[in-house]
Amino acid sequence: ACARLTEEERARTPRCGYSQREALDFVHLSSAAFCGSAALESWGCGPACDRVRGVRDVRRIDEDRLDAHAYVGRWRDQCILAFRGTDSFDGWVQDLKSAELVDLPGSAACRVGSGFLESYQALSEGIKKSLLEIGCDEAPLSVTGHSMGAALATLAAYDLRSSFNLTTSYTFG
Repeated sequence: ACARLTEEERARTPRCGYSQREALDFVHLSSAAFCGSAALESWGCGPACDRVRGVRDVRRIDEDRLDAHAYVGRWRDQCILAFRGTDSFDGWVQDLKSAELVDLPGSAACRVGSGFLESYQALSEGIKKSLLEIGCDEAPLSVTGHSMGAALATLAAYDLRSSFNLTTSYTFG
């Protein structure tokens, strides 16, 4: 219902604003992005998965060369896209490359860290394909991530806003 409201109406509607409980759920969804493929896809990755029950249809998208990792899944009545943060030398290289700003494709006014953009672009087609495979073409979509994953979630929100029903974004760090 909130997605149909104007930005001004959402800001004045308490149920459409920030939720501490929802933010904690998204902390755990972000944390699950650090799990290995088999455990993640079966939603059996330990404490992060245990704290957010009912996630299904999980698909992992990886670009190991850049240490870029994400997963999509369905949870409650929405689709989830979560990005893993930096946790290896290759990831730190991407972080450092992001000190160099480049133009954000599709925007005349925005610039973005080159390493973040390279990592997102390496994952984007797999993300879109996976979202469609699990029926997320019209369902509400929420994006989340921590650290480098937060930067990638922000790029995803920008990229997916016109082709998916993006409703929520929680980023950390």
